[in-house]
Amino acid sequence: MDNYSFDQVIPIFGAVPLLGFAEGDDAITVSRRVDTFTLLVGADGRGVGVRNADLSGEVVLKLLQTSPSNLFLSGLLQAQEAGFFKSQPFLLMDVGNQIQLAAAPACILMKPSDQIYGQGTNTREWTLLCEQIEMIG
Repeated sequence: MDNYSFDQVIPIFGAVPLLGFAEGDDAITVSRRVDTFTLLVGADGRGVGVRNADLSGEVVLKLLQTSPSNLFLSGLLQAQEAGFFKSQPFLLMDVGNQIQLAAAPACILMKPSDQIYGQGTNTREWTLLCEQIEMIG
């Protein structure tokens, strides 16, 4: 019988495992920025599938306000804004099932996470922009 547990899903940015994720079923979202194929239909009704060469993607990470990964990502973003940070690889693994879920050789941070404060703890959302992303699972 197969099994799954989020605590076995490990996202790695650069060489650093990220941790302290927010609750919910969308703590990590991996997506392509454009459709892989589009359909072009001619005047006679015949169609052709057009493959898009753009394999860029995004990874959205939702962290707890108290996650130590916020400090790590903030430091990387500061270095990126100062021109010292080069793109880093991203890897998403399900170590419990020994499956690579996603991989991207070159990613940058899109912007700082929004800072929201209130009575309770809040989520910090970070977006990685990836030149190419391979999605497996």
